[in-house]
Amino acid sequence: MLLTEQEPDRPPVPEQYSWNLADLYPDVAAWRADKARVTAEVPQIREFAGRLSSSPQTLADALETLTRLDRELARLYVYASMMSDEDTRRSEPQGMQQEMQQLHAEFSAQASYIQPEILRIGGAAIEAFIDDEPRLANFAVTLRDIARRAAHTLSDAEEKILAD
Repeated sequence: MLLTEQEPDRPPVPEQYSWNLADLYPDVAAWRADKARVTAEVPQIREFAGRLSSSPQTLADALETLTRLDRELARLYVYASMMSDEDTRRSEPQGMQQEMQQLHAEFSAQASYIQPEILRIGGAAIEAFIDDEPRLANFAVTLRDIARRAAHTLSDAEEKILAD
């Protein structure tokens, strides 16, 4: 094939075998609006920095915020990724996917303090927090796993460098 030739369009895929992106967002404008909202909310995760050990409620609030933002970022990313996969020749969806990769990297950097800070709480205190705050039951496996990996976790600054 010569470089000047354009790849022919593939035959249309029957609708029954296609995904419906409207299940996620009705259109790109709605996606962009939600992305702008989530982008503005990502720095909220830093509001808990240095306070996770202050109370079981604060830890639960932080983990719920982290989980909510992560879920919203995943929805945004899936839409951009699936739209990109529909036709890899289109640049806008490719750009949307790259935007989400950058936003997720920013989110990871903002949240990088969480694991080291949970480690400083200590295993016994984590168990007491789980007993005292019912919302932490949803995070018990994760909290215990973090405590178990204490010997393999870096400092706050080192985790941020790694996340960046």
